[in-house]
Amino acid sequence: MISLYAYAFESYGASVVAPSNSLIKHALISAVIIAFTLVNALGAVITGRTEDALAGFKLAILFLVVRVGLNQLV
Repeated sequence: MISLYAYAFESYGASVVAPSNSLIKHALISAVIIAFTLVNALGAVITGRTEDALAGFKLAILFLVVRVGLNQLV
């Protein structure tokens, strides 16, 4: 799961920052992997809370997309 988040973050993050710079892409991937590794090292409780927060964030984005889509229909 960490590699999926890292790759997705790199894809979106690099397109915003510097789409053609491979060094920035690798730095973003490394930063995400290091961050998730540190969270996992802190223990199961912190990891669970982080997963809950990420799931909530993804749901908020999904609801935002649905809301904008519904506004386009009206």
